Amino acid sequence: MYTTADINGVIWKKLIANVSTNVVAALTGLTGATAVKHAPTVKVIETLSRELAQVARAKGIHIPELDDPPAFALKAFASTQDNRVSMLQDVEAGRPTEIGNLNEVIVSEGQSLNIPTPFNEAVSLLVRGVEERNRQKLSVVESASEPDAVRDAIHAEDLDALRRALETSPLARALSIQFTEFESGRATARLPGSAQLPNFLGYTHTGALFTLAEQTMAAVANSLGHVGLPLNCDIEVLNAAEPAEDVIATARVIDTQGRIARVQVELVQGETMVAKVSEMVFLRKKQF
Repeated sequence: MYTTADINGVIWKKLIANVSTNVVAALTGLTGATAVKHAPTVKVIETLSRELAQVARAKGIHIPELDDPPAFALKAFASTQDNRVSMLQDVEAGRPTEIGNLNEVIVSEGQSLNIPTPFNEAVSLLVRGVEERNRQKLSVVESASEPDAVRDAIHAEDLDALRRALETSPLARALSIQFTEFESGRATARLPGSAQLPNFLGYTHTGALFTLAEQTMAAVANSLGHVGLPLNCDIEVLNAAEPAEDVIATARVIDTQGRIARVQVELVQGETMVAKVSEMVFLRKKQF
């Protein structure tokens, strides 16, 4: 078992890394592997760590990491590689963050010691703004409503009824989208090749591809016994699709945290990956 007589040193060593990097990840969405190679975010990390170091020294904290706090913070962030740090996960899931125990502490301590900490104050205010945005989003989706039959099918986890509702929606019918697999947390759907699909360049219209992805995302997001309402969505188009050939979309719930679920979709045409889509979904409480 590791023990130490200098608990303050341990705490401040951890603070250097967390104060300097977690907030950057939360505000930019970047992981450590990317952020430490991006000059603007490196500058923010360096400045946050230097402000912290000034406060720590003024409080009588003496640890080797304070000799070069930017280097320590950047090395710590790089070691996380492509992992999504806790504050970024909180922001994405719409949860309150730990900003009050990190950067806001440095601001408060700096004020009591007459040490300016403008970067830490700025990022603290920005994170509080992000938290407010998330609260407003959740407030909107809480008040949403849907047809009784669809809501009841979702809450009863009646996947056959939910599948029929999705396949008979106007846009799905117009594109002839049909499910080939539909189970709790996973679904596969097919967009058949058609003369209606080309865009002005002759490739399958991105709007049609997104509709296919959205159908499969909606299927899995609403297959868990709760109405799933989208919070945000990202699409990465990798290759152009040929309008004459079918496109297959496979969606799955990759994790749930409380009332937030993350859904990923892969669109393929033959052996070619056409696009990847990820969505954050709010799972609304049952309302009867």
